Order: sequence, then C-alpha cells, then structure tokens
Amino acid sequence: PSLSSRDRSNGIISIDLESGTRDMTFPLHPLRMVPWMLSKVPEHPLLIGLVVTDSTRPERPGIVLQHQLGLFHLDENKSLYRNLPAGCQHPVTISPRQDRIVFHGPDGYQLLNLKGRRQLLLTDAVWGDGNAGAAFHPTRPVFAVGGSPLALYDPIHRQRTSLSFAGRCPVWTSDGRFTGTTITGAKAKVKNYWRVI
Repeated sequence: PSLSSRDRSNGIISIDLESGTRDMTFPLHPLRMVPWMLSKVPEHPLLIGLVVTDSTRPERPGIVLQHQLGLFHLDENKSLYRNLPAGCQHPVTISPRQDRIVFHGPDGYQLLNLKGRRQLLLTDAVWGDGNAGAAFHPTRPVFAVGGSPLALYDPIHRQRTSLSFAGRCPVWTSDGRFTGTTITGAKAKVKNYWRVI
C-alpha cells in the first residue's frame, strides 16, 4: 500500500502538549532510529540518544545493527553521530550533566563520555550480567550497579563498595537519597536504602 509522507517520515518529533501539533525536529534516515535513552543535556540546547542503524546487506547473512551516540543540537537543527567502542550493546544509564553513559555488553560494563570514548571497563563477573540496572549519583561521579549485592563504584578512585543487600534498578533522588527495588518472591517493593552525604 502507498504510505503518506507523514507515515513514511522517521525522526525525532516534538509535540506541543497544549495543541497536539507535531513537528519533525530531526529527520532520520528510514533505516536509523533512536530507541533508547533520548535525554536532554542540562543547561545546553542538546538532546542525546543511542542511535541504531540497520546496516544489513542482502549479500550477507543475518542482521547487522550499528550503534552510535547521537547528539542533536536544538538551536542549530544539526545532528552528530559518534561511534562507540566494541561491546557497547545495551545502554544502562546516562548522566548528561556529568558527561557519562554506561553500557553493558559481552565485555562487561563500559563507562563512556559523551564523545563515545571509553573511560572505564568493568569485566569482573562480580558486576553481574547488566540486567539489574545502574544509576549515577546526581552530583558526584559515583554510580550504583544493581545485583546481588548492590554495589557502588567510584571511577575516580577506582573503588568498589559492596552493600549488604541485593536490589535491582537503583535510583538516586535529586537530594542524594538512594532507592532501589528489592525482589521478595513474586513481589517487588521500593525501599529507601540510605543517604549519601
């Protein structure tokens, strides 16, 4: 069937919440998408997100997906794509204010800056499989990694601190309280764990 130009369009769309009008802010190639972590960079007219491009070719077997960081300048209506190191498959958490993003992949956790450069690689199995989430502290460079046990990591001092309990999907509140989800049988509950000073 024939598709209208609106149905064929692909990109980042701005929606006015009062009027409901839509505006194509950043058009993307039909084989490119921003499926994860589209975030506003605080105090800058920038959006950042993980961009995935379908690079599959008929002459090659299988599906080939290229992952990049996309930077989208709101004032200049320009976009920039930065290649990622090998193994950056699953974005876990992002802190645009601190110029940091964490990925997980076959090599473990990778801490990158927003230019796509690797700052740290955590390969030890103690960090888990990447499915328990992670979160950056709102003002300090520390981040929490979910698992059994939950752990804090300070990349400046390269220091890991294991907490005495397990948890998934850690979250820091803006005032530095640390919360997370604990799993008890088939039930999940949110628990305030502690306050970082």
